[in-house]
Order: sequence, then structure tokens, then C-alpha cells
Amino acid sequence: MLENNPAGNRFGETIRAARQSKGLSQAQLGMLCGYENRKTAENTVQFWEYGTKPVPIDRLRRLCAALDLPLDALIP
Repeated sequence: MLENNPAGNRFGETIRAARQSKGLSQAQLGMLCGYENRKTAENTVQFWEYGTKPVPIDRLRRLCAALDLPLDALIP
């Protein structure tokens, strides 16, 4: 589990594990999800992984595509 990550944040843990297995940085993943500014992209993925902000519905499909994950892998 991530340090400082709220217990039970399986969603964020899944994103992190899939991102790392694909060799992507947080910034790269955020940019694949449509965030154009590198710092914004990185911060946004950090928020998702730590469970501090939800993934906007319009970015969820891009996130799944970037990580080659079905939607049900992220949603329990």
C-alpha cells in the first residue's frame, strides 16, 4: 500500500501498479489522459493514486486505455 494512502484505496493502488508496470511516469500517464501541462498531469495522477481527488468521468476512458485496463478493474 502507498504511504499516506488512505486504507482501502484499491483504485489508486491499481492505477499506480498498472502505471509502473507500463513504465510510465505520473506526468506521462496524465498527458495520455489529456492533460497538456506536464506539472498538472503529474499532480493530477498523484491525486488519483493517493485517493485525494476522483478521476473525472471524461478522463476515465482515457485512463483505462492508457493502462490497458478494463473499467471494472478500477471499479470494485
